[in-house]
Amino acid sequence: LQGMGKDVQISFHPAGHAFMNETDPFGVHDAELAARLWPEVIEFLHAELS
Repeated sequence: LQGMGKDVQISFHPAGHAFMNETDPFGVHDAELAARLWPEVIEFLHAELS
C-alpha cells in the first residue's frame, strides 16, 4: 500500500475477534484493552471520515 502512495498504520494486539464486545459471546472480551484502544478507534474515524 505504501508503494501505491497510501497511508498505512497497522497495529497488532494480543486479543481475539470481537474483544471489544461486552456481551462476550466468544469468551474473548478484554475490557482493559478495549478501554485503552477505544480512543484510538475514535481518533482514526474522525481523521478518516471527517
